[in-house]
Amino acid sequence: MLSRLANRILAPLSLRITRRPYNRFERLRTATRRTRGEISLHGKPFEYIDEASFLHSYREIFLDRIYDFPCESSSPRVVDLGANIGLSTLFFKQLYPDSAVTSVEADPAIFPVLQSNVAAAGVGNVELHHTAIHSDSQTLDFVQEGADAGRIALPEDYDAECKMIQVQCRPIDAFLEQPVDFLKVDIEGVETEAFEQCSRLDQVAAIFVEYHSFQTQAQSLPRLLDKLTGNGFRYAIRDQFCTERPLRDRRTYSGMDLALNIWAYR
Repeated sequence: MLSRLANRILAPLSLRITRRPYNRFERLRTATRRTRGEISLHGKPFEYIDEASFLHSYREIFLDRIYDFPCESSSPRVVDLGANIGLSTLFFKQLYPDSAVTSVEADPAIFPVLQSNVAAAGVGNVELHHTAIHSDSQTLDFVQEGADAGRIALPEDYDAECKMIQVQCRPIDAFLEQPVDFLKVDIEGVETEAFEQCSRLDQVAAIFVEYHSFQTQAQSLPRLLDKLTGNGFRYAIRDQFCTERPLRDRRTYSGMDLALNIWAYR
């Protein structure tokens, strides 16, 4: 998901981050939104579907390393729910080359790109699933946003000019049948409902979840945090999108008035 930090992403990086890996993609800064292309990523061809979201995700994942996690084993098991075009999947394989990664993507227009990028990287022990994540197994309407913010449809989406399809959903528990060292969840607004119906969090050592608050929907952050706490996790939170003065400035991004990165650990 792109956030209010987009302008900073396109500005010179902080001195604490080396510029060289990022400067290779500088030509993408002025490219058109939702334009497909290909670039060399770590010496291998990598397809993107949107330049701005690629830049944002690359910085978060490979430079800021928001998905970095410690593990005593050199072959951890990772579940990546909301894998998009595969940057997170490839980060996990770079972090732990012998890891077993299960990557899940809902959008049928994006899933083939995920498949192609994983194949081009030549990494093994990666299992790909084309499904959405929700509270249980069901078929729901899905908004194809065209970049990195496709989501299960909201009531207001039916009155807007959204490109909508139906997707099959599965619960988080379907991917927790054995111990998981790191669970990453970025499912654009249905994370609370999905977590509340999850009964296997005792199988998980550490979690990253992106929380999305849509302005037209009741906020569910307390329920999500209660679920994490009730399963023995501590958590840390950092905002991804929030206006500087929310009492005066009620702007939204893609319908959201708040987006948070949440790390949970034991």
